[in-house]
Amino acid sequence: LYQIPFFEGLNLQTARVYIHPGKEREESRANGKKEDESRLVFMLEMSRLGPVRVDVSVKPAKAAGAMSATGTIYTLNDSVTKFIKDNLNDLLKPLETLGYSARFDVSSADETFVTEQLENYTPITSKGIVDVKA
Repeated sequence: LYQIPFFEGLNLQTARVYIHPGKEREESRANGKKEDESRLVFMLEMSRLGPVRVDVSVKPAKAAGAMSATGTIYTLNDSVTKFIKDNLNDLLKPLETLGYSARFDVSSADETFVTEQLENYTPITSKGIVDVKA
């Protein structure tokens, strides 16, 4: 668990990022090799979109040196889901610029899932605070 503080106006907010490192190995369907896969979950409280959850899987892509990021963005209502879907290409461009092959789905989910406190269900081995200026 990493908590990333940021200011929204005069209010201090915190984004939660859960990282499951690529210790688990997964069989590749294409060539039978085992690949590292890291999983990340971002829990964000967006000022205009409301709570947003982003589940991401990152692993080496087929091209040498490239990485693949796939996942799902969850929101609380259909209008926010539509807005993100309509702007998804713009959101993914920075990842693609960094050399990631990025593919994401967007869907609505219930509030319990979108705002879930994953530290209550996952053994935490270490906690960290990352100071990020946006």
